Amino acid sequence: RLLLLISAVSFAYKLEIEVELEMGDNVLKLEALKKHTATVVFLHGLGDTPHGWGIEMRQLQKSLPHVKFILPCAPTSPVTLNGGMRMTSWHDIKSLERIDVDFDGIDESAKIVTDIIEDEGKSNGISSDRVVVAGFSQGAGVALYAAYQYPEKLAGVAALSGYLPHFQTFQETLHANNAKTPAILMHGDSDPVVQIKFGKASHTVLEAAGVPAQFLTYPRMMHSSCPQEMKDFASFLRKRLP
Repeated sequence: RLLLLISAVSFAYKLEIEVELEMGDNVLKLEALKKHTATVVFLHGLGDTPHGWGIEMRQLQKSLPHVKFILPCAPTSPVTLNGGMRMTSWHDIKSLERIDVDFDGIDESAKIVTDIIEDEGKSNGISSDRVVVAGFSQGAGVALYAAYQYPEKLAGVAALSGYLPHFQTFQETLHANNAKTPAILMHGDSDPVVQIKFGKASHTVLEAAGVPAQFLTYPRMMHSSCPQEMKDFASFLRKRLP
């Protein structure tokens, strides 16, 4: 993801924030700024790292001081789409033209998410209904996949420029405890990587299963994010994690 730094001031500000982002055990944790009462688990996209979204999460945290943000790093593995090149990836990708193919490795990645949720409960007393699972692109796919199979109630799910893996069997794997867990799907209408039709199709599947899901579109946005999307994401988090 490209960041355009339009001034020396903004560049210095960026550096100041980056110094605060310390990563350990392959996870970036942004501790709550006040008493910790809720958690967001956010998964980055293919080939990225948690630091690719750390600054945005820190900005969100300013209006959510009671929320801890946990950004795990995907395992490094070969990706078929990229000629077998090894990179951070939550699951294998064979094509950008279909979302009904195998997702090798996705169950192992889903367990990373569920382990974080369970550890938040055991170590910090944060119940699952105070946790939102979210992600961008491939990370959004894993967020949707993991959250709606999770056996304990979650606060919400957010998918930025994402898709629903194994959508054909979604109703079969949807756990009753999260059948009414709200979701927000956000997508740029000019996305050349994860085409908006896949986001819309995923939203349709969620709605057909009875999941209260919202779909927001951003004009001229490609496979990235924009200020309005971040505002909408923050609004969703404030509603789900008051």
